[in-house]
Amino acid sequence: MSSAPAPARKTARVALIGLEDSSTAVLADCFNRFGLDTHFVAGAQVERMFTERFDAGVLRLDESAQQVLEIIRGVPANFRMVIYGLATTTAQALRYARYGINAIIQDPVEERDVLRAIRLTHLLVVHEFRKYIRIPLITTVEVQAEGQKLMAMGEELSSGGMSLQLGSKLPPGLLVELAFTLPNAAPMRIPASVRWAREGQIGVRFKEHDPNRRRLKQWLDQYLGIV
Repeated sequence: MSSAPAPARKTARVALIGLEDSSTAVLADCFNRFGLDTHFVAGAQVERMFTERFDAGVLRLDESAQQVLEIIRGVPANFRMVIYGLATTTAQALRYARYGINAIIQDPVEERDVLRAIRLTHLLVVHEFRKYIRIPLITTVEVQAEGQKLMAMGEELSSGGMSLQLGSKLPPGLLVELAFTLPNAAPMRIPASVRWAREGQIGVRFKEHDPNRRRLKQWLDQYLGIV
């Protein structure tokens, strides 16, 4: 007796939101190379986020981005959407960090930059969560270290720690305290220790039994749809 064929996997859907033709052409080609379908959503059609489910979305982080991001993160069907933000500077992207930007693509769009961003995140788009130890997520992080308050940009996050872009170099083993906010969550403040450091970057490990670490794990499980 022959076994029944396995059900075909549904192709992930990527919304290109309010972008001009020159950008959508490059983006569509790059996403298609990873087997991801793209759908153009005009700026006046953002209401589609209420009725259609998308696995990822690309939008320019300009003055109109806040309204779109609030819709995306406020709709249960699209809360977990992977967000690619087009920005000319990191500071521009950080203005919208509270909405959970997963990857920044330099604006104007170039193929090499787009492919790099998709390569780092496409398994998240297709819900291959077991492949992820750390989730790509751009966050603004306040770092308290040796009596100083430093501002950093979180790049990847797990229940055990995170990696940060930081102008100051901190030595491995240093005890720090991190403060940050995740989408649809109360602010978190977690003690941690620096595990590694290289030019412009550090990796930290959260204190094991801190209550906020447990809160963070619950948030990640919800974000990934594990619970």
